[in-house]
Formats: sequence, C-alpha cells, structure tokens
Amino acid sequence: MSDIFHMAPGDTLWALDFFLDDTAINLTGASVTFTLATGDGVTLFTRPATVQIATVTPCLRYVWQTGDMAAEGWFKGWFRVTWPFGTKRFPTPGSIVIECRN
Repeated sequence: MSDIFHMAPGDTLWALDFFLDDTAINLTGASVTFTLATGDGVTLFTRPATVQIATVTPCLRYVWQTGDMAAEGWFKGWFRVTWPFGTKRFPTPGSIVIECRN
C-alpha cells in the first residue's frame, strides 16, 4: 500500500512534499503543477507547485490554499513536471493518496 497524506478539512499548514525516487532526475529550470482529483478520478483543480530541491534528492511541493480541502473524503493527486524538452507525471504509475477527515 502506498503512503497516505492525512489532513483535516480546511487545513493549509502542512505542504505536500513529494520526493522523487530517481535521484538522477534534475529539476533545474523545470515548471511544476499539482492536480487534485476525487477518489474516482474527477479533477478538482490543477495549480502551480514548486521545486523544493532540484538535484541530489529531488523534491516537489504543493502548498495548500484556503478552500482546497473543504470536504472530507479520499482524494488522489499528482505532480506534472515540464522541462523545455518534455513533461513527466509523478508518481508514475499511480497517484498520491490523500485522506481528508476530522
């Protein structure tokens, strides 16, 4: 089973950090988005995210905004990294599992 990111409705304090397993990936100069979807795959939003660490142990980050997680439930998310030469989704395969409960 994959790791689960836990939060409560309305939480904005803890950012969602995703460390890439492949340390050979260089995120220098890349742009990043984060997509949140319902558990059954309906996209709720796609918003800008950031590169926290570009090399050695690459890390992507999404900072929650007010209203992002207003309802309880199971969600899934993923990052899309865009370089001048192409794009890649992380994680692949699968998604980040997010549980939102009080």
